[in-house]
Amino acid sequence: MNWIYYFLAFSRLARVQCLWGGHPVTSGLASVDYFISSESLERPDADRDYSETLIRLPDLTTVYPSLSLPPPTAKRGDFGIAEEARLYFCTQTLFKLHPAFDAAMRAILERDPRACLVLFENPRPDPGGRLASRLSQAFAGLADRVRMLPRLPLDSFLDLYRLADVVLDTFHFGGGNTTLQAFQAGVPVVTLPGPFLRGRSALGFYRVMEFTDLVARDPEDYVRLAIRVANDRAFRARCVAEIEARRHRLFDRGDAADAFADLLADWARRSTPGTTA
Repeated sequence: MNWIYYFLAFSRLARVQCLWGGHPVTSGLASVDYFISSESLERPDADRDYSETLIRLPDLTTVYPSLSLPPPTAKRGDFGIAEEARLYFCTQTLFKLHPAFDAAMRAILERDPRACLVLFENPRPDPGGRLASRLSQAFAGLADRVRMLPRLPLDSFLDLYRLADVVLDTFHFGGGNTTLQAFQAGVPVVTLPGPFLRGRSALGFYRVMEFTDLVARDPEDYVRLAIRVANDRAFRARCVAEIEARRHRLFDRGDAADAFADLLADWARRSTPGTTA
């Protein structure tokens, strides 16, 4: 995802070279030996998606620290949002908005007359305004219920997060860091997993928590689930309770670091790169 690292990866600079799941797609390079992922994230037949040897660590590949969140101070009115609105948050960087996701966002706005959709401004250039033009068409006639907010410092972002009724995970390229932040804030996330790693982070987290009620089967089910979470208070409360009771399984996981350390130690003992770990 960084051109310097990409071209460096063509060279054999180390005896063993690998990619980690923070780069959500195979390199396609013979000089990269392994791709480090997770059992909870990958399909059983996912090996065929990688030019590297796929390594499936148990559960998680990250040690994500838990946060102690202060009481929220933000109010919906601070952002021009009515208190009675049903607040749907999509916190992903806008380059992750696949055109297929446009239809899901529009369907939510059409079927829930109290829906207010929150997006965040694009920190990247939009050549020719192509993305802005596409979203303008997607929200035609409904734009008065879409809020495009500026990027915020982490504390303010987490404060704002807790105003949401539901968080919308993008497909086919979903959120990792922001999904974990949603769980720490106690906000339900609706997700539709794709076939590839870049669209399966939320699924992996839900699998680790052993709570998959908010994992949709298809786009129609995704829209249905999102609307239900935002409007069915009892269902939302149950989802929040399940997430809050199970989210400790996602944070401060030293065993993820231990598994990675064991992997590195195994590679260090080997004399030839590219053998199966």
